Amino acid sequence: MKTIRKLAVSVIIFGLCYSLEKIIFGLLFFSVTGFQQNMFKETVVASIIGSINEVYPNDIRIVTLFAIQSITELIIFSVFTSYVFAYILNREPRIVFPDKLVIRHRTSEGSKGNLYLCIMIGNKSRTKIHNAVCTLSCYYIQENDPKKTNGEFMIKMEQPSIDNYFRFSCDVSTLPKKIIKDFYSSNPIGLEHDVIKVYLSGNLNTLGNSFLLEKSYKISDITIGENYIDLKYDVVNPFTDKVLYRKVKWKEIKRVDDIDKQKKQIIKKELKQIIDS
Repeated sequence: MKTIRKLAVSVIIFGLCYSLEKIIFGLLFFSVTGFQQNMFKETVVASIIGSINEVYPNDIRIVTLFAIQSITELIIFSVFTSYVFAYILNREPRIVFPDKLVIRHRTSEGSKGNLYLCIMIGNKSRTKIHNAVCTLSCYYIQENDPKKTNGEFMIKMEQPSIDNYFRFSCDVSTLPKKIIKDFYSSNPIGLEHDVIKVYLSGNLNTLGNSFLLEKSYKISDITIGENYIDLKYDVVNPFTDKVLYRKVKWKEIKRVDDIDKQKKQIIKKELKQIIDS
């Protein structure tokens, strides 16, 4: 719908510019022919429908002005078509960012049991995202003084391709300790001023179409929980029991499940160890 709206606006703007150009040149045609009052309407109409040479045949002034009008229309049409073509090829993907950043123990081989900050990203576009890069940047207050800030921390997580969704994970121990400390202690100043920005960049098709999207999170948007869920489900033919197609439960992207108090205490203990290390 967003693409259709933008294309519709482009068509309207093109129509207005094209109509205005026709009227302006109609007035110019009328002026170079000596302002003949009985020819005003006919001249403007002829300019609009492109038959000015039939109304004023063999007039070098009309021929010259008509050539300029043709070039102007060609430029207007070229700009319009190039804009539409560029927009269609370079439209932004339909990305779903989570409402919360989740601190959890990973279950993947090689990092199982380690503490990670996770960002579940959904791709609602009909095409895959290629060369996806999720960049995490931290902006935080030093010494609880809003005048002293640091925004130099940045970490990148890469994924060759994203079909429907992907969970990017950042080792909590690599984050600035001030961010972890403010989250652990619920520091009011940190909760108000500290920000984690998540940038997602990549390509939506093989012709390039690079994009960069971002979302900001405050410390209060970080939670300890779990979002290890199956986002896909099969639509089955009730008569043959065959799978017709697979759908994605996009609302589940933002879902975070709570964990029991014992597991939460273990994670908090690990956070304290990272702060004190």
